[in-house]
Amino acid sequence: MAHQTSIDSLPRDLCCAEILTRLDPESLYTCKLVSKSWYDLITNRSFTQLYSEKRPKVTAFFFRSSDMYPEKLQYVPVYPNQEYISDPPSCLGFLDSPAILQSSCNGLLLWLVGNSQLIVSNPLTSKFLPILWTFDFIGIFAYGLAFDPLVSDHFKFVVFVEETKGCFKSKAFSSEGLIWSDGVETEVLVNHALPYSGSRGVYLNGVLYWELRDHSLLAYDVDNDTDCVIELPPLKKKTKVLGFTEAGCLGVSKGKLLYCRLVGTVIHVWQTKQMPLERSGHWATKHKINLCDVMRVYPEMKFQYSQALTFLNDCHGILLSIRHGVIELRFGDNAVQNMYKACRCVSRKNMDAEGYIQPSMFFPFMQSLALFNI
Repeated sequence: MAHQTSIDSLPRDLCCAEILTRLDPESLYTCKLVSKSWYDLITNRSFTQLYSEKRPKVTAFFFRSSDMYPEKLQYVPVYPNQEYISDPPSCLGFLDSPAILQSSCNGLLLWLVGNSQLIVSNPLTSKFLPILWTFDFIGIFAYGLAFDPLVSDHFKFVVFVEETKGCFKSKAFSSEGLIWSDGVETEVLVNHALPYSGSRGVYLNGVLYWELRDHSLLAYDVDNDTDCVIELPPLKKKTKVLGFTEAGCLGVSKGKLLYCRLVGTVIHVWQTKQMPLERSGHWATKHKINLCDVMRVYPEMKFQYSQALTFLNDCHGILLSIRHGVIELRFGDNAVQNMYKACRCVSRKNMDAEGYIQPSMFFPFMQSLALFNI
């Protein structure tokens, strides 16, 4: 569980520290080179925690701008005064093959190069770390990053693999020591469908989640190496024939796990307690919003293609895809607060659907000091 950090716990000039927390990560990196005292202050654990506390959970997002060239990304700030990132994989320019973005987690990006090489980077500090495979397996079921700058400077990379025929294990790589865990055998995957996207684990408050195609969640408690499959909120029978092809949206607020889906013209948001992990979720409706009024303002929105992408502002709002853009919907008054242009290169084959950003091509991002001290 994240804890609050006081500026009083910092060992250096408190006024200086307070000012430095207002800078972007790239400026901080420059300040770190000014003197030894500034270096000690900025690399202090208490400072990095405080810096993360002052940042919103989502400051921007990346999206794949072309299906033909999945390595091509666009960066869109959603928070004022955020530094523009024109070339996020630039620190990986030494590679022979293009790096394809797989997922994001609190300022870290996970890249796939070729068929199996994985690299974690922070595009703002140009720091990166490769993940080296040291064991054999016959298939990968799901994987994801677990990183919380309020808890640790280090991240974990969790993977569910089929080690031998019918034998599944969860294994974790830690950036602290650069080692893999021995792995824990699991049976929760044997009778369940595949994830919508095996590379898109969502890390929330100590737990990694993947939405499975049988309307359930695979949940993995990173600290305790335990897993569970959680039932999602029941849908009316008629909605099941819609045949969802993309995952819904997950968030966490005040100890509650939130799940959001656009079904027909209505945004549904449900909540349940996050811990302990339990199969029966006991979901309750938190928001139910008809978007017909929004569509009158944004006629480029078509419900069969629009998707919920990510929660914002402690789950008080959400980003929704519309044709060639993304809108920020605020809960409470159901008002659209902002609209962000997000154009994709589309083919003539399916121009309507391809003009919309889908969850599998969307990557929320926050400016952070991730990998700052390596």
